[in-house]
Amino acid sequence: MNYGGGLQNPFDITRTEYFNSQYSLIADYFEQPLFYNDLIERERFIIVGSRGTGKSMILKSLYLPVYAESLKKKGIDPTRYDWKFIGVYVPCDNLNLQKYFSDSYTEYFGEGDSTRGNLLWRRYLCNYLSLYVVRETLNTSVTYADYIDLDSADQADITIRILQAYDPSLILKKQWPKLLEDLPMFFERELKIFLDFVMGRIFEPRLDFSRPIVDLDFIKDVCNVLVAKVDKLKEARFYILLDDFSPPFMSFKQQAVFLDLIRERGGPLSFKITTVPEGITYTTDSGYEMRPDLDYSQKFLEYSSVGKGSGYWKLVRAITNKRLIRYSMDHSGLLEETDQTIDDFLQRLRGLVSKGHDRPIYAGFDIIVEMSSGVVGTYLLLIREMVNLLLKSMNKQALSADDLPILTHFQDRVVRDRSRLLLGAILSLQDGHSIFKLVSVMGNKSRERLLANPVAQEYIQFKIKDYNKLLEWERDKSFIAFSCCLDFILVP
Repeated sequence: MNYGGGLQNPFDITRTEYFNSQYSLIADYFEQPLFYNDLIERERFIIVGSRGTGKSMILKSLYLPVYAESLKKKGIDPTRYDWKFIGVYVPCDNLNLQKYFSDSYTEYFGEGDSTRGNLLWRRYLCNYLSLYVVRETLNTSVTYADYIDLDSADQADITIRILQAYDPSLILKKQWPKLLEDLPMFFERELKIFLDFVMGRIFEPRLDFSRPIVDLDFIKDVCNVLVAKVDKLKEARFYILLDDFSPPFMSFKQQAVFLDLIRERGGPLSFKITTVPEGITYTTDSGYEMRPDLDYSQKFLEYSSVGKGSGYWKLVRAITNKRLIRYSMDHSGLLEETDQTIDDFLQRLRGLVSKGHDRPIYAGFDIIVEMSSGVVGTYLLLIREMVNLLLKSMNKQALSADDLPILTHFQDRVVRDRSRLLLGAILSLQDGHSIFKLVSVMGNKSRERLLANPVAQEYIQFKIKDYNKLLEWERDKSFIAFSCCLDFILVP
């Protein structure tokens, strides 16, 4: 990768976290989903998707420096823009909640008193989440001060007001940072001191904490000060962008605590959340059951159809075209095509010989999109490996337009190599052979239905109907005994 002077392989970056702080590149590569306006306008929005479906990329597009780069590409000067929201990115995997606030720590905090332990655990968790989000909010505001014209505000007054909301005694003792730009580091130190105390209290329950402990309302207090005192933020809201709001990064019990703040209406805060399927609770710590459409909006990044012309196919096409724009070409010039149709391909997958071939050829844009199974990250990974294999064969460091399209044998080799790699990883797991058999049986059933009616819109739900026969999967190597343990239901 040659990030400074442009990518040597335009498909090198396959995951959002690999972009790091290359905000201009994120803006270049980002493709707005159809629900983007709703995401911006709705007060609480949850994006649900499996790993690699693009949910983090969508969320990060709202992060202040990324959104500013998007404005620049439209010819809009961010310093003159009338900001309606300020995106603050909070990746939950960086919170380390399982290390510091595991659900099981309540027994240590309460010294055997479960009620007291739960109260202290919640209090400590709220303090930590508040300090963390406030630090990120201030860091975003200070780092990109030019965009929000922070220099024109009375920064000394803002600093005093934020510190008074946190610990009024600091002002009286004159032990406080005088500059707003110093506040992110101040709260960084407060976080470290507090986490040292939390870890110490696990081993020594009688430890006391002499510094202030705030609740989640402190986040609102800080944002209210900024909105009131910075002219360009008078009509703006702070979008807290919670990425990977799901186990193992945030347990359901930890989520429930945060949801009590998230569900509140009005004020300076709005929350945008990404999670995985079945990865979020909708019941707050106070017992309130959040209701869809009324308390939150939600979008699932799951695609029931991935064939040519589908919404997923169009999304992948748009993403590919953006990555190829500097080569003055689009998706149609990326991959060499074959003469096989999708029907030919599916028949070969089943083992039927068509046109003299005894195996499918994994090549062509439509088929590679099909192979990605509705996961954008998988598609990008396959194309990245194809480009790398092509460059290696030519002994070149960087791709040029003259090197394309990627020949069919390179495409086919990468798909097969990647499949063997994944299969090896599965078989190396405990009970890996049983897992493989299970997936194979489900795949065979699904493929039979697909080949019987390729255009049918239906889902297949599987359930284990005989747990007592599970061990027979290992004793009987045939799929017949294995499939006897399964039942499946067609859902039109």
